[in-house]
Formats: sequence, C-alpha cells, structure tokens
Amino acid sequence: MSRLQQCHYTHFLQLSSAGLHGLTTGASLAGKKIYVTWSGGTGVSGLFAIKTVDDANIITLDTPSEGFAGMGTVVVSVVGTPVPMYTSTILAGTLGANGELHLDSLWSHTSSANAKTIDVAFGSTSFGTYTTPTTVASTVLSKTITNRAVDAQISSALTSTGAGSVAGAIVTGTEDTATDLALTISGDFAAANEVLTLESFSCKLER
Repeated sequence: MSRLQQCHYTHFLQLSSAGLHGLTTGASLAGKKIYVTWSGGTGVSGLFAIKTVDDANIITLDTPSEGFAGMGTVVVSVVGTPVPMYTSTILAGTLGANGELHLDSLWSHTSSANAKTIDVAFGSTSFGTYTTPTTVASTVLSKTITNRAVDAQISSALTSTGAGSVAGAIVTGTEDTATDLALTISGDFAAANEVLTLESFSCKLER
C-alpha cells in the first residue's frame, strides 16, 4: 500500500495500491486503526481510523483533515512491522543515578492462534518484548527500568509481564540518561485482520 489515490469525501482519504493490502473486505475493521507513514511531503505519520475496506487493493480512511495536497507518499504498515503506539521523550537528567521509570499498560487484542507482540524500548534498548499466548483477549504489562548509574540500567526479563518468575535473565542497558531519550511502546501482529489496542497506560518517574 503505497499510493495516495484521491479524496472522495470530506475527511475521507482513499488509499490505492497495485499490491494487496492483506485486509479482508467486509471484515469488522471499521473504526479500528492502521499506522500510516508519509515521505516527501507534509503528512504527519500516525494512527488513522479505517472507514471501509473497499476491496483487496483499496482502503478508505477517516482523517482529521481534508487538505491532502502535498502530503507526500503514503505507506501503510504491514504484518510483522512494529507500530509505535506511544512515544515520549524522557528529558536529560530526569532520572538520577538511582532513578526508576515505572510503566503500567493495559492491552486488548484479538483472541486467536496468531502472535501479538508488545515491545517497550528506552533509548535504543528494548527492555520488554512480550508475545501474547494464543487465544487470549487482554494483557497487563508492567515494566520497571532502574538506573544503577547515569548510564547503566537493569530491568526484568524481556518476556516478563510484571511480578513473578520467568526463565529469562534480567535485561541490562547502557543508555545515557544525561541526554534526552525516547520511550516507545510498540506492537505488531503475525497475521492480518487482527487488532492490538493500547487501552490505557501510566508512566511514573522517580529520581
């Protein structure tokens, strides 16, 4: 999915491509969101609500604007590509040498045999990569990242959702918290026509 076709209705944007987008026409995806990036123009990347899945090559999006001229080339996320659900900047010095970042998140997702993966990254380090079990419809994921020094972190195992024991070892990082660092929560799918929603989250910083 890589071409902006035209605006058919006010605030609706139709995307057309020679390649198949992978969504099933008639699937109950109206109101759900897909991640769209733009290149070479003024379009702002982000999550866009689906109005309709028109056919195997066309999706119509419900957008906040009718001004599509000059937005650039559109690219729609595909299966297996992580989608950033939340991104924030942790400002330099916010975490002290012994500071902690606490994150709690609540997710809903399609119950199926296909994997849904949740990732928590701080700077360039992934501190959590959790793949949901099959046939479950919700997940609570908590993560605490603790500074051992300004540029050294520890956290629970990659596959840990919070309290309890897991086979994996703790995660260590060398992110320099004396500089601005991105906190990014992402999700991706193993199959099309499925939904992964970050329903709520809280983030608390302690120096």
